Amino acid sequence: MIIPTHASSSLTSGLLLAAIGCVAMPAASIADETATQAAKQPADPPVGENMLGSLGQWASDLLGREPAALSWRQARFTDIEAWRRQARAKVEELLLIPEMPWKPEAKVERQFEYDSLHIEELSWQLPYGPRTRAVFIKPSGSRGRLPGVLALHDHGGISHWGVSKITQLGPDDTETAEHQKMYYGGLAWANELARRGYAVLVHDTIGFASRYPGVFEEKFEKSLLCAGTLWAGLVLYDDQRALDYLCSRPDVDAERIGCGGLSGGGLRTVFLGGMDPRIKAAFPVGWMTTWRDVMLYKCYKHTWMLYVPGLPRQLDYPEILGLRVPQAVFVLNDSEDELFTLAEMREADRILREVYGKASAANKYRCTFYPGPHKFDRVMQNDAFAWLDGLLKSQQPAAGSAEPTKAGGSAAGLARTQRLIAEKKPIRVVAYGDSISEVKPGWNGGAKSPAANWAAVLVKRLGEQYPGSAFTLHHFAIGGQNTYEGLGRLDGLKPHAPDLVLVAFGANDCCHHFLEPVETGQALGTIIVDIRKRFDADIVVVGTGGDNPRKPFFRHLDDTLAAQRAAAAEAGAPFVDARAAILAATSGGDRWTDFHLAADNCHPSDAGHAIWAEAAFTRIQELLRVTASSGESTP
Repeated sequence: MIIPTHASSSLTSGLLLAAIGCVAMPAASIADETATQAAKQPADPPVGENMLGSLGQWASDLLGREPAALSWRQARFTDIEAWRRQARAKVEELLLIPEMPWKPEAKVERQFEYDSLHIEELSWQLPYGPRTRAVFIKPSGSRGRLPGVLALHDHGGISHWGVSKITQLGPDDTETAEHQKMYYGGLAWANELARRGYAVLVHDTIGFASRYPGVFEEKFEKSLLCAGTLWAGLVLYDDQRALDYLCSRPDVDAERIGCGGLSGGGLRTVFLGGMDPRIKAAFPVGWMTTWRDVMLYKCYKHTWMLYVPGLPRQLDYPEILGLRVPQAVFVLNDSEDELFTLAEMREADRILREVYGKASAANKYRCTFYPGPHKFDRVMQNDAFAWLDGLLKSQQPAAGSAEPTKAGGSAAGLARTQRLIAEKKPIRVVAYGDSISEVKPGWNGGAKSPAANWAAVLVKRLGEQYPGSAFTLHHFAIGGQNTYEGLGRLDGLKPHAPDLVLVAFGANDCCHHFLEPVETGQALGTIIVDIRKRFDADIVVVGTGGDNPRKPFFRHLDDTLAAQRAAAAEAGAPFVDARAAILAATSGGDRWTDFHLAADNCHPSDAGHAIWAEAAFTRIQELLRVTASSGESTP
C-alpha cells in the first residue's frame, strides 16, 4: 500500500509507533528458552542505514532473530490446538477490539445484471461509524450454494475509494480504471472471480469510502489509541462482520469460504486468515515481510493499519497468518516490490515454511515470487483463482462460470483421467522431462532404482488409490534438455499414446542450457497446447525443484518458476509446485543433502523423489475431486 508522506510529522509518528510495537519484553517463564535459542542463531551483520538511526542496532538486538514468545516454531509447543488458542487469545487482547455485538443484517439498495453477473449493492450499520457500503457479485443464473470469497480492497493511499477499487458495476463505472490498470492488469478482479463461479462480497472497511471518518489516518490512529483501541483491531472487526454476512446468505456455502487481496487487502488477509477459522483458503498478495523489515527499513511506506503495540514480541508478522496452520495459504509476492526488502520477504517465506512443516502441512503452504513491482496482475490472478478452484470447488462450476482456456476445457480438472477411472479402463502415464525424470541403465533421475523415481512412485500411488484402472508409466525424458529442446521432440510422444502427461522441465533452463524465462513460458505453453491437440491427453505441469538456496547455482530460478506457472495458467493446465515441497522438506535448504545427491546438486535422492511424488499425488487428487461429475465420486 502506497501512502502519501507529505508531512514530516507523519514519518516521525510512523517511526515511533513502529518502535513501540517492538519493545514489550517476553514473559519471564520463557526467558531461558529464548536465550538458548538466541545463542543458536547466527549473528546478523551490523545494522547500517535504517529508519531508527543511532537506535537501529539496539532495536535490532531487542527484536532478535529467534522465534518470538508465542511462535509455533518454539520447541515447547507440541499441541497445535492448545498453542493456537493461546496465541489467538493474545493477539485478540493486543488488538483492543471493544465488545460490540452485531446481527448480520443488510439492506439491498439495488440489484441488477451486468456482464453475465448478478450484482447487489448493499449496506449495513455497524455499532460505530457511518453505514457500510458493500457489493455482492455472483454469476447470473447460478443455482444452489456457491463457494464464497471475501475480496478485500487495497489501501493505495486513496481513502475515498474502497469497494470501487476492485469492482466494476457497469460500462460507465470507470472512476477507478487507472487504479485497476496500475495494480490489477486493468481488471476488476472481484468481477473476474465471480465470473468463475464464486459468490464474492466486497465491502468498505473502516477508514475508507463509506467508512471514512473524515480525518487522515495519522490523526485517526492517534485518537483511537487515546480511546483505548486500535485501527488494526477495528479493521479486523469490520472484516469479520462482513464475513458474518457472507456466511449467512442462503446462496453461499459457509464451509467453502476464502479471502484475499492486494497490499492493504493482503494485510487484512493476514489478520482475518490468521484469526478466523471460517476462512478455508487465504491468499495475501503484495503484503508479506517481517517486523524487522518494517522497523529498520520500510515503516515510512506503510499505513497505520499495520501496527499493533507489543505484538512483534509475541509473533513475527508472517506468524499472524501462520495461526491458521494447517489451513491452506497462498502467498503471492512481487520480487521488485518497493514496499519491502527482498531479503525479508524471503525470510517471511522461510518462517511460514517452518510453521507449516512443523505441523506436517507443507503441502498446504504455497509461496511464489513474481517478477515486477507491487501489483496483482492477470498472471497472479490466474494462479490465485486456479488455486482457489482446487480448494473450494467440490463440484463443477455453475453453467457459464468455468474458466475458458486456449485449448478448451477448464483449468480445474483432469477430465480424461477421471473418465477412464470411472470406466475402470487402463491409463497410460508419460513422464516427459529432463534428467530428474529420466530412467535408463545406470541412471534413475538420482534415485537408486527405477521404482524409486518420482514418476514411478506417483504412478504406484495412483494405482493403489484407483485399483480399478491399470496405470502404466513410460519415461520419455532426456537429461540436459531445457523446455525448448523438449518441445523439439514432441512427436516422440506418439508411440506412447498418452492419457496423462507429466511435463517436468525447467532445471536446465536455469543452468547449462539457459533459456530466458519468457522463452521457457512460450515453449511450455506450446507443449501444453500441442499435446492436447495431437493426443487429447490430460496434462500436469511439474515445476522444477530448483537448486539449494544455501549453495545456489541456478540463474533466474524464481522468474522461471513464475513463467512456468503463468504458462500453465494461460493454457489451463494444473501446476505442481515441487519447489515449495522441496524447500519445506529441507527447511529452506538446511537439510538439502537429506533429500539430494549433494549440497550443490539438484537431483533428488530417493527421499527427494518421494517428496516430488507426494506433491504431485496431492495435487492430482485435488484435481480429480474437482473434475468428478455430480453423479460420481472418487475414492
